[in-house]
Amino acid sequence: MRRTMDTHICSYILRRHPAQMIERFAALDRAQLWLPAIVAAEMGC
Repeated sequence: MRRTMDTHICSYILRRHPAQMIERFAALDRAQLWLPAIVAAEMGC
């Protein structure tokens, strides 16, 4: 199952550093995460 990272989730993680959420995403295979190009552009990546 792929998980899409949207702007709200990325912003929340960067601002709040929620330990549980970071651990949860760290446990996933990178192939399961998808960051749309528009989100990357909005986040300044």
